[in-house]
Amino acid sequence: MKYKFSLKIKDIVEKYNDKCYGCNLCTNHCIFLKKYIKNPKIFFQNLSIENDIDIYLPYYCFSCNTCSKICPNNIDFGVLFTELKKEISKNKKSPHIKHSIIRNHQMLSNSKIFTTIKGNATIGFMPGCSLSSYSPTLVMKIYNLLKIKYNDINLILRCCGNPSYSIGEIKKFNEIYNSLYTSLNKKNINKIITACQTCYKTLKENSPNLDIVSLWEEINNFELPKLTLEDKFYIFDSCSADENIKKSIREITKKLNLKIENMETTVSKCCGLGGCVHIVNKELYNDNLNNIKSNINSKNVITYCAGCRDSLSNIKYSYHLLELIFLEGNLTPKGPNKTHRSWINRLKLKAL
Repeated sequence: MKYKFSLKIKDIVEKYNDKCYGCNLCTNHCIFLKKYIKNPKIFFQNLSIENDIDIYLPYYCFSCNTCSKICPNNIDFGVLFTELKKEISKNKKSPHIKHSIIRNHQMLSNSKIFTTIKGNATIGFMPGCSLSSYSPTLVMKIYNLLKIKYNDINLILRCCGNPSYSIGEIKKFNEIYNSLYTSLNKKNINKIITACQTCYKTLKENSPNLDIVSLWEEINNFELPKLTLEDKFYIFDSCSADENIKKSIREITKKLNLKIENMETTVSKCCGLGGCVHIVNKELYNDNLNNIKSNINSKNVITYCAGCRDSLSNIKYSYHLLELIFLEGNLTPKGPNKTHRSWINRLKLKAL
């Protein structure tokens, strides 16, 4: 099915067509571009002539924006396909029937069953949906550590709405984000420490009046244990993380005395959850994981995104960095988190 796009999209396409050298650096980096776009120059030329696109194609982009960091002219397929998804939805729903899974997630994540803001401070800690789903214990351990520093700090169990944004359902995203912002205002919260890089990015972009701080920059200032693990680890960077966060992560691993395969920061690859691609294109998701696996020598992966940890546990021994910071006894790898367990964990966290 073809979608005839607007003049706004045509302007983006023509701008990218003028800028594209056809060097294919982006397709060498991204499995989605390699599989579906193949030759960006020809792709842009064809779009410029035809003024339409396969209606499902934009939903296969991981929306990680790393192509713009590879491209000599900063061409960003993530921007193009995000704008297309917004336009296709037109304040309604995406055409993908499987996106009902995302809508159900957003409905539950923002229901009174799972949401709360505990405390009455002007500073809040927001762990994000994925970490809350993975380990209530880790959330409470880092929350208690932050309480030592700040004396009084809120625990914000809310969703930033990014999954709705990822599938182009902007009306729903605005509804969720405005509800979050109203809740923060009612509590007079003006500073938020985020464990989730996507929350960090979403809050930064939508609420410039708030002081948004990465948890990892906070932890980097703490005294950390020196571990005596023999295994080597690969740091898998979140595609939402900026260079300051990546730098903090590497400084933390040094303090922990970990043996790291890749201390130098590079352009991140998406774990496959970006853009909610894993919901609508399982084959592409698996191809992406296999591509990641082929580029990592270590059997152990450290990540600081709970979503990445979950995804990468399909191919490697995958650990969240907080598991190493609060390590007690032996390091035991866990597999992907089951859906029912995720919701049970979020209920447990709210009850703690």
